[in-house]
Amino acid sequence: EEYAQAHEALVDAAPASETALFVGMGDTFHSDNQTNRTPNSGHQLDVDGRYPKVLEAGAWLYIHAVLRLLGKHQRVVVKILPGNHDPHPSVALGIMLKLYFHNEPRVEVDVTPPARWYWRHGVALLGFTHGDRVKQAELPMLMANERADDWAPTTCRRFYTGHLHHKRVIEHGGVVCEQFRAPVPKDAYHAAGPWMAGRSLSCINFSRARGEIGRTEWTL
Repeated sequence: EEYAQAHEALVDAAPASETALFVGMGDTFHSDNQTNRTPNSGHQLDVDGRYPKVLEAGAWLYIHAVLRLLGKHQRVVVKILPGNHDPHPSVALGIMLKLYFHNEPRVEVDVTPPARWYWRHGVALLGFTHGDRVKQAELPMLMANERADDWAPTTCRRFYTGHLHHKRVIEHGGVVCEQFRAPVPKDAYHAAGPWMAGRSLSCINFSRARGEIGRTEWTL
């Protein structure tokens, strides 16, 4: 309910547009499976023990968000990125959304596998990735190489990541690289450590002619 209210507030604050991008930045699900441990390091995680309930709750949360976006925007493009906590359920979530909206021509769900995803909007070139496999300073060169045809015509270049839960922005090589906060509360592992980052969700507005023109951040 808390996240649904945050989505509602962000949609209300955003101007109506031709296209809304709805991007899950990874780690939508805290755990990859019912063992409730991280896949690579095996860290114990605080997760509801009923894994089917976790998957269902996540699916309905995202369905609700897409439906809300449809009420304001002409088209909604959805991309669910894999995180280091949820490489498998993130794929499942994308497929769930694609199947749920398969008869809705105004919704496009991209389920292609690359861990880095790009979107061109006029003078703006946007990149998205979870952030666990690459450092912020390495992202501009990756963008320039992976989207060479879009690099020269654009003047507003942004690369967005999540992963480390705290806000961090650097401008490097002609690209503003922004690391978002996580919206989730701390589990026991993070509460016991020194991490003090806040929680929030963000909506960023882009113009074809000018690039970024405004944003709203909703603090949880």
